[in-house]
Amino acid sequence: MASKARYVELPIYVVHIGLLYALLLTSGLVLAWVTIYRHEQNIAELRQMLNTREDKHQSQAVDTAVYTNAERNMLVQKDKEMDDMYSGPRVRRGQEKKRDNKKVARCTKKCVGEKGEKGTKGRRGKRGHTGEQGKPGLQGSRGERGDRGDRGSRGPKGDIGEKGERGNDGNMGRTGGKGNKGETGNPGMNGPKGNRGQAGQTLMYNESAHIVGTGNVVQSAPPPGDVYRVTSWKKQHLSGKMKYDDGRLRINVDGVYFVYSQMYYFDRNNTYTGFNVYIDNKRILKAIYSIVDFHKPYHTQFISGIFKIYKGQTIWVGTKIRREYFFNESSAFFGAFMLHA
Repeated sequence: MASKARYVELPIYVVHIGLLYALLLTSGLVLAWVTIYRHEQNIAELRQMLNTREDKHQSQAVDTAVYTNAERNMLVQKDKEMDDMYSGPRVRRGQEKKRDNKKVARCTKKCVGEKGEKGTKGRRGKRGHTGEQGKPGLQGSRGERGDRGDRGSRGPKGDIGEKGERGNDGNMGRTGGKGNKGETGNPGMNGPKGNRGQAGQTLMYNESAHIVGTGNVVQSAPPPGDVYRVTSWKKQHLSGKMKYDDGRLRINVDGVYFVYSQMYYFDRNNTYTGFNVYIDNKRILKAIYSIVDFHKPYHTQFISGIFKIYKGQTIWVGTKIRREYFFNESSAFFGAFMLHA
């Protein structure tokens, strides 16, 4: 009866430990191989250096000269002459090097035999290893700036970059021109009724005057180019600081006044008639009437206006036309009253 094979299930950590041990063993072997290879390279380099030095010593031994006693004395004498020649105060560095090269090695006790023939040139030794990099030298002075080169050609247009972040708000620009007037909008709704305000103060001004005619008929007779000032007046009303004297109404308080006047005249022979109102010597009001009907010679005219009048100025009525004027109290008059200061 055949026996059944049995399989033992190992825990997973046992498998992991085995794999880790295999990995460490493999790493150790690789590290050992690398170390051995590096040692072999170092040994080869040392051997090459020793061979190079031996070749150098052999070439120097071949080039060494052997002199006799007489030649040795002669060479010593030449060395002294050379020393005297190059011992001056102004010896150049190049000449010193040249002198050193010309010196012959002095013989020692071993220099006894005669100089032999020049031997054959030995083979060239192997190239030595590159020495370590020396320390950097001092930085030299900055050279002069070169000429500016020609402008290069424009390169191709690059790709559009990504959109950057929004920058800070710039300064406010100049105010633009006034725009066109917009269309009128619809009227808004009426607001609520406001509270009733306080009663205002009633300002009363006492400056007023009304001057009327004396009831006479006056024939104006102005000089040529001059103004006839009417004086046939009498005071009917006068209040405040206003004064009347000889056809002139004097203002004694600065303010804005309503000035008025009316004349009643008779004329049948001329084509027009009229009169003027003056403040000092300046005409402020003028009345002109054209006579168009011979059978209606009577006529009245009223003129008025608002003026700024200062203290000390006078109001009066005058004419430049020769006419007959009827000075009835209700038909001929002038005056003024203050509206506000």
